[in-house]
Amino acid sequence: TGAKRNGAYYLYKIVTYYNSSEETLESEESSSKMIFRLNSPSVKAVSKKKGKCLVSWKLNKKATAYQVKYQIGKKVKTVEISSKKTSSKTIGSLKKGKTYKMKVKVNQEACIGCGACCAYAEEVFEINEDGLSEVVKEEISAEEEQNVKDAMDACPTSAIEEVASE
Repeated sequence: TGAKRNGAYYLYKIVTYYNSSEETLESEESSSKMIFRLNSPSVKAVSKKKGKCLVSWKLNKKATAYQVKYQIGKKVKTVEISSKKTSSKTIGSLKKGKTYKMKVKVNQEACIGCGACCAYAEEVFEINEDGLSEVVKEEISAEEEQNVKDAMDACPTSAIEEVASE
């Protein structure tokens, strides 16, 4: 799909066709799904200091708010940032001597199964039997990280999320 323009609306419908030598048959249109495409924010820097982590990102001119998701132990936390001008957040309660790493997940409710993520990072994503993308590789290597970021940017519904884990 060509749904890559930041701040644009896209309408998706599906029609099935059957072509034979005698005729072409067409199904009725599926229900349509409208999405608003926003490019995923790219993290500029992560710095740590005394149990805290400062995450900063590049602002998106079309965004009106941001979310920062992270995980401490088994608990995933989400911080809502309602200002479109805020470009950093400090995360506290981090323990000294522990390593925190990032994982990605696909929001199945937002995924439309276009396969853009598979095109960018086939070693990490695949389309399941329901026609939606899923993560097939838990740990992402440093070599695969850029491919995953490209897949996140290419996703027309921003269904790929980065999740921190200990």
